[in-house]
Amino acid sequence: MIAYDKTLLEATSLIEETQILKEAAFITNEQAIAHSKGLATLKSQNNLFLRIGFFILGVILYTSICGTLSLFMMSAIQHYYQILFLLFGIIGIVGAEYMTRALHYFGYGLDDAFVLGAIMWFIVAIGAFSNGDELLICFALVLISAITYLRYLHAYSVLLLCIGIAGCVFYGAYNLGAIGKMIIPFALMKTAVILYVAAKKGESKIILPYFSKGIPILYGFSLVLFYIAGNYFVVRELSIELMGTVIPAGKDIPFAWFFYGFTLIIPIVYIVFSLFKKDRIMLWIGLLAFAFSVFTIRYYYHLLPIEIALTLGGILLFLFTYFAIKKLKHNISGVTFQPDRFQNQSFANAEALLVATKFGIHPEAPTPENKIDFGGGGFSGGGSSGQY
Repeated sequence: MIAYDKTLLEATSLIEETQILKEAAFITNEQAIAHSKGLATLKSQNNLFLRIGFFILGVILYTSICGTLSLFMMSAIQHYYQILFLLFGIIGIVGAEYMTRALHYFGYGLDDAFVLGAIMWFIVAIGAFSNGDELLICFALVLISAITYLRYLHAYSVLLLCIGIAGCVFYGAYNLGAIGKMIIPFALMKTAVILYVAAKKGESKIILPYFSKGIPILYGFSLVLFYIAGNYFVVRELSIELMGTVIPAGKDIPFAWFFYGFTLIIPIVYIVFSLFKKDRIMLWIGLLAFAFSVFTIRYYYHLLPIEIALTLGGILLFLFTYFAIKKLKHNISGVTFQPDRFQNQSFANAEALLVATKFGIHPEAPTPENKIDFGGGGFSGGGSSGQY
């Protein structure tokens, strides 16, 4: 199923792990070079800006090919333009196959453009054939994204896969009528929990490292979806937009007390739980969710003028940060302000035992002492002394 050469893929994964250990100062640069020497790998682009540049170049190349094809075929299939969209998608797959199997590109930028372009055009074609059936489009997005991830190990396809799953649940409940529209938030919350459990199980079950790159995306999306599904602002505005609900002055949406509490409590739960579990992804999402909760409350209840609210918020944030640093900067375990070893280059030497067990690098055997005695060497010649 995987398009890449297994040997090159495993070597690439091994080199990436070596670089992580080197950047974390578990091994020296010389040991990393010695371990990587002679290994043939896939062509990857680790520089984000260069990868974006190659992606833009790939988009230009892809659109040029599609544009040229449309000039020759538009008159022939003028009334069946959906076929042209399918051909565009096939061009993306052919280009992705060529770049992965022949050129050995893996996350290089050019291959990203063709993989994402193929997904987009296939979805557009299905939307054109089905007259914009949202549920069918979301289902197709799930299927196509799953195939591209398993085939090309394209991590961003996992994000599209998650969006497709959430879309299937949303439109599936929406098509059930009034009752289905009312249970959309709870259905999405349950979906988020299922995705969270899948991410946690996948984290422990997946053995091959190149299949695990999509797990953080799945995990982060489940946390975001769970919060967004119960956020008061989202639920209220979608109720007005989708169900045509009219909320008179002094009234509120059904179960408003639940969504108010959810909006305020979940970000705090994320932040506290992430600190105890040392979960960086949950911490960042919790902080962003907390900011969005403040926006939600502020949107409906203007307790203070905006300039006073921002000033007080900045003062409270500064005080919290200051005292948190003072409290945690001397901790060496648990919640600490010490630098993360995988984010900092301050460690000079590697752990010899880790290197030996991880890479099979053994210390050199001591050179035996030379048993030939050349004598005193009193006069600088060949070890001879000044006597017979």
